[in-house]
Amino acid sequence: MTPVMLAAKKRMARNKKQLAGNLVWNGDELTEDIYVFMLNDTDIQELESAMRHFVALDKKWGHINQSTFPLPVLGPILRQRSKEIHYEYGLLIVRGLTPSNYTSEQFMILHAGISSWIGSQRAVQNGNTSREMNVALHITDHDLQKIRAQDPNRFVPSSNTNAAMPFHTDSGDIISLAYVQLSQTGGQVRVASSGTVINTLQQENPKVIETLRQPWPWHMVGNNPEAAYHGLLHDTMGKDGLPKMILMSERRPFFGDEKCARPKWLPELSGEQKYALEAIERVASGCCHTIKLEVGDIFFLNNLAVLHARSSYVDSSQDPASKRHAIRIVLRDWQNGWDIPPALHQRYHTMFSRITHPDEEGWQVTPHIWGNDPQHG
Repeated sequence: MTPVMLAAKKRMARNKKQLAGNLVWNGDELTEDIYVFMLNDTDIQELESAMRHFVALDKKWGHINQSTFPLPVLGPILRQRSKEIHYEYGLLIVRGLTPSNYTSEQFMILHAGISSWIGSQRAVQNGNTSREMNVALHITDHDLQKIRAQDPNRFVPSSNTNAAMPFHTDSGDIISLAYVQLSQTGGQVRVASSGTVINTLQQENPKVIETLRQPWPWHMVGNNPEAAYHGLLHDTMGKDGLPKMILMSERRPFFGDEKCARPKWLPELSGEQKYALEAIERVASGCCHTIKLEVGDIFFLNNLAVLHARSSYVDSSQDPASKRHAIRIVLRDWQNGWDIPPALHQRYHTMFSRITHPDEEGWQVTPHIWGNDPQHG
């Protein structure tokens, strides 16, 4: 057997391997009792005590961690939940906080404090061309038509509109979303197991799996270098010693949009690559689970193992206090985090290695339009 034939045989065997375990699920198998952790009055009192403790330290928010936000009872529970997010179902909702009981600053401190027990490191969420190293971004509708009327060339990402978002992944390990307010209608959040999507594609059309493994021409918006060539499917290992697969699915790095065009010197996606993205969306839609959110929920998802989508929505009014509003923090945990595949080292370096001192973390309390350089590549 020639080396080429041997490599092809190994590739076929790898592509046919089925993923197993609790991270591989169908939407109808999930129930809220699996991933919702309901805070009781004692829990909330402990969180508020930790918040007051941190405020009394008079430090910048970049210093929020397990030591400065002490949770002697809740902390071990959240650490166990962190392990479950990484290796069980990939989801967690911490429920029971009422945002209106706190100032904007207090609620963000509570969010950051709880998140620090799930993931030990926060990511910078804007590209390396920005001097503002923001670790918290606000997801809300900034009224696209009004903005474009004032500045036709202003870039507005979909996260700052009420538009629907197909199944996708973000950058980083754990995505944490704290919901300050929900919309009047729409805004439905759906999640799908990446493992189930991979297994289904392997059974239906192994050619798609091979396409996902091949290099894709990413536009790394706001980063240097401007482009990267790596696949959407990566093999890696977890801290449990078992092999894992990371499935990525994004749109703007490959298609751009009207206010953030993709460079013409980057090749367009092939027909096979476009079909692969459509196949991910189709399969994810068929095996997804709908999350029923409540105001005050802090929603964690394993971005390496779970795809997520959002339907379009309508707010009850244009009053900022009444509009759908989530605060996003991106996390990685030194103890539970999966190994980073070599192809993603640049992305992770840009996100997790730029901050050398806690005082450098950027925290914007009020919603703002993201720049045109959120992490992609």
